[in-house]
Amino acid sequence: MSACVVMISDPFKTEQGRSVVPVTHALSVRDWLNEQGIVEFQNPTLCQHNGLSVLRADWSNTIIRDGDIVTFLPLPLGGGGGGKNPLRTVLLIAVMVVATVYGGPLGAAVGIPAGAGAGMGIAAGAVQARRPLGPADRRGAFRQTRQRGNDPK
Repeated sequence: MSACVVMISDPFKTEQGRSVVPVTHALSVRDWLNEQGIVEFQNPTLCQHNGLSVLRADWSNTIIRDGDIVTFLPLPLGGGGGGKNPLRTVLLIAVMVVATVYGGPLGAAVGIPAGAGAGMGIAAGAVQARRPLGPADRRGAFRQTRQRGNDPK
């Protein structure tokens, strides 16, 4: 039998950190997972059987046969625990565009070389654009407050 199961650990680097396990006999996707000692995945995971997505409810009814390829792929979760503010990214891009267009001429007007003026404009603008949105990581801000000896209670 030439079937196999591909277990991918990183959805962004599918060639790295994957394992290909040969399947020696026909069995269901759920039975194969049970044989491997996998009761549940740590993260939400997509199962594909010959390129078609299989719902978890159908894993017991989906049989792996000769020539089949089953792939398990974890869904990207965004990293960092979520809670990202997309407005922060949009503002940062806008500041970079404005600083690139106007930073050179403004820097040249005060005697700073054009490239340095654009770079300083981007850096200064990025810092100022982030301020009204609060700290990037509330947990980090809490740790800094506690290290200084202030109890935020």
